[in-house]
Amino acid sequence: MDIRIDELPTTAFAAPDHVIPVMKDGASGQLFLRQLSLLRFLTKAANYNLAADDRWTLIECTAGLTLNLPAASVAGNGFAFMPKANGGTVTLDPNGAELIDGASNVVLADGDFVIVECDGVAWHTSLSSAVKRNDAINTKSNDIASAATTNLAMATGVVVNVTGSATVTSLGTVAAGAERVLIFAGAATLTHNAVSLILPGGANIVTAAGDVAIARSLGAGNWKVTSYQRAAAVPAAQTPFGAVRQQIFSVSGTYTPHANMLFCLVECIGGGGGGGGAAATAASTINGGGGGGGGEYSQSILTKAQVAASKAVVVGAGGGGGVAGANNGSNGGTTSLGGTLVTAAGGTGGTGAPSANAGAGGAGGTGGTGDFKTPGERGSNGGFASNQGVALPTFGGKGGNSMFGFGGVGTVGAVGQAGTGFGSGGGGASDSVNPAKAGGAGLSGVIRITEYCSQ
Repeated sequence: MDIRIDELPTTAFAAPDHVIPVMKDGASGQLFLRQLSLLRFLTKAANYNLAADDRWTLIECTAGLTLNLPAASVAGNGFAFMPKANGGTVTLDPNGAELIDGASNVVLADGDFVIVECDGVAWHTSLSSAVKRNDAINTKSNDIASAATTNLAMATGVVVNVTGSATVTSLGTVAAGAERVLIFAGAATLTHNAVSLILPGGANIVTAAGDVAIARSLGAGNWKVTSYQRAAAVPAAQTPFGAVRQQIFSVSGTYTPHANMLFCLVECIGGGGGGGGAAATAASTINGGGGGGGGEYSQSILTKAQVAASKAVVVGAGGGGGVAGANNGSNGGTTSLGGTLVTAAGGTGGTGAPSANAGAGGAGGTGGTGDFKTPGERGSNGGFASNQGVALPTFGGKGGNSMFGFGGVGTVGAVGQAGTGFGSGGGGASDSVNPAKAGGAGLSGVIRITEYCSQ
């Protein structure tokens, strides 16, 4: 019975002088052992110079050492021996400038079992370690041109350069479980198919020079691309997307998604409410209008199908401040995408302050639609005092904050301050002497859309 050399058990060295000579299969190039014979068996624990009578000798190296090879011309074509590293690394060192496996020496890792052969000019090995066998399998293929069927069954190795710029709909039929590493040379188009060519993100991929894909056969002509690395992008291990883009709307309009958008995160802020005004007060008194409420924050994740070709964008306006006098601020407007798909309500305007009283703060926006929502901050109430002392507190109510902005600050005897940042409420006015004061304006909302794209 023939036995492949890489199947030889470690106990092959247990019985001195018992070895099986090696034969090479001409078709596969594999080495086999056949015919039990009584040949030399050596154990070495120190450096050793091979001699002519070491032909077909098994050499078990029980320590780290160097085997010095004779000159190839002296050993002659057909000279072979079999060292095993069994106690440390073993260096195979040819004579002078001669080469082994194209290098000046070969170092065997502990546990490696090698057949070393001479062709009369140089030395060659057939390493039996798992790593070396794997390297022999994972070889580079011939180039394959992109086509409707880019037939990987014709590849002569695992690593395949794919040339050209054709549209690819199939990778051919290869046994299930087989894996190929594809390196693209140009702008081919991989066409996603939920059965026969499954691509990351479920969308087509236009390749670029240097892009690398790993494809695994599912059998019956079906493939799944398990990894896609762009030459000009961050590694796929860091992000599964070819590109991330943003569109920001501070005014109303139309959202048209990017052609390669897979899904998007939509964030809406409603408009901030305006601050309340303040009527003129009597001597030695001070009043304050209420601050306007901040706009609501709402977000949703939408698929490409939900967005479709486009969606209307409405950005809620900021509420105007109450005009001078005991006048309420205006409410902020509702911000929306696609009508009711994602909405964020505006804040309520603050109440104006009469001459002898204070105004109430407006409520923060609430009641919108989305996967996640949080109301805007309520505006602060204004204050009122008569016969005030030397130190005066803040009497105009502060505007409510939004997720993206701060409300207008409260004032003493002055007009209300506008909000700062999208959806923030305006501050309430305050009056301590004539004339009456106006409230601060709330700021308009915004929509931010983050698109996650295949490329």
